[in-house]
Amino acid sequence: QLTAAIPASDLSVAGSALVTVFNPPPGGGSSNALSFVVAGSNFTLALSPDPAEVTAGRRVNVTVSITNLTGFDEDIALSLSLNPADASCAGVTTQFSPAPAVKAGGNGTGSVLLHFQTSDLSAPTPTPAGLCHYTVIGTSTVSRLTNSVAGTLVVLAPAIRVTPSSINFGNVAVGGSSSQSVAIESSGTADLTVSGISLSGSVAFTLSRPALPAVLPPDATLSFTVTFSASAVGTVTGSIAITSDAGPVSVSAAFMVNWPTVV
Repeated sequence: QLTAAIPASDLSVAGSALVTVFNPPPGGGSSNALSFVVAGSNFTLALSPDPAEVTAGRRVNVTVSITNLTGFDEDIALSLSLNPADASCAGVTTQFSPAPAVKAGGNGTGSVLLHFQTSDLSAPTPTPAGLCHYTVIGTSTVSRLTNSVAGTLVVLAPAIRVTPSSINFGNVAVGGSSSQSVAIESSGTADLTVSGISLSGSVAFTLSRPALPAVLPPDATLSFTVTFSASAVGTVTGSIAITSDAGPVSVSAAFMVNWPTVV
């Protein structure tokens, strides 16, 4: 029985090679050539859905499908890497379910769920809106061959814009009133939930509140009215606080109302 040691470097690239065994003299010589096939990746990986969309603070599942191209059973061990250069990978945790080892029968298929959990804006490490690129790597436990597939996680997040940022009613005569409209815009990539609108300051201000909570899809607008009723001479201030899942917002500079002196 003859044993031939083949360097690992000769097995690093898929293809075929002829191997001969040489026995030195006296009485030696070269054997007939035997053909060896160095196989490439003997399985494929696929992701569904890809890209996968998820709102910050929520979870999404991606199915990893494995197709075994060999005629014998293989256990495929899976691992995952997130791109550290992508800001939207911050606060993302992952888990394979079941355990990241999939048995694929000869010329068969197998699958596993990959769970992505993102962090909302109130978390110590929030997940901002944007793209998170990742790679799933599979290693066959029998042949020790590897393959990989790249995927993209699209993180959506709510954002809020309030206009105007300050209100000045100007001069209002005693006994008179003035109203102005305030608009809340959903300026992010996910639905914005407005849960509260409150007024602080003088009782001379009143709000015409919309029904809350209100869910605004991206680019939608919710408006409400602020009314000031003048009852005495002077300057009065107030402020509006708006609560949403994109964080609290206060109408800056509050209200500056000048009441003219009655002559």
